[in-house]
Amino acid sequence: MDKRKNILDLKHNKYVQYYNTTIVLTFTYIIGLIIAITTQKITFNMTGIIIFISIIFLGTCTHILLNLKDNLQNTIKEIEDL
Repeated sequence: MDKRKNILDLKHNKYVQYYNTTIVLTFTYIIGLIIAITTQKITFNMTGIIIFISIIFLGTCTHILLNLKDNLQNTIKEIEDL
């Protein structure tokens, strides 16, 4: 039982680390985009491309975050059941 709980704890910690990394990447992208727009490195002529890339990137991050949240909840339930 202790061995299984340790494995589940490691699994939980792995998901937490992935979750935190995804959040950091998302905020880094948003901050970088804001800085690029304010310093005029990105012009308003590139709006279509930026919106397309942003939707793909943020959509992927959102999908990953939702999956990781479900995995975290499942591992917590498994640990509590032990």
